Amino acid sequence: MKISGDRANLHASLGSAYLLAGDREKAGAAFSKLADADPKGNDFNDVAYQMANADLQLPLALGYAKKAVRAVEDESHQITLPDLKVEDLKEIFKVAAYWDTLGWVNERMSNLEEAELYLRASWKLTQDGVVAGHLCHLYKRTHRNQLAIQMCRMAIYRMPITGGLALTQSSTEMDAAKENLIS
Repeated sequence: MKISGDRANLHASLGSAYLLAGDREKAGAAFSKLADADPKGNDFNDVAYQMANADLQLPLALGYAKKAVRAVEDESHQITLPDLKVEDLKEIFKVAAYWDTLGWVNERMSNLEEAELYLRASWKLTQDGVVAGHLCHLYKRTHRNQLAIQMCRMAIYRMPITGGLALTQSSTEMDAAKENLIS
């Protein structure tokens, strides 16, 4: 950080390390510097997701998530059918992942109607296990028990085939879905 303190990914990594070490204050400080270091917002989605999971500076996380969604949606608007490439199809999953993050941050902030809009849209696009887990949690909070049970079961079923999850994150998400199903 002292040598290349202007690199956004270093602020994101430092914030993550502080979170893992349990130092929420230093994590929040590192994450809050991200906006100045990352004008393009390349790390906003991942940081917003981590902040939501930790219930850390949720208004800032919401701002990051909104900026990330806006950027990825703008990118996806550049895709045209005549010029469609295989890598363009990956944008759909990126949009869905960013919608999940925005929905999850909103859920953590108790903006439940807004959260449901983004989480359901993400689920409809990808049928992702993590998204199902987030919907399970949302439905449980809103006392829609049948929907909660259905989404918890989908989370448990879909989690093993969800791509891009680290083993620890997959285990954490699976445990959360199981806990929501039991309680």
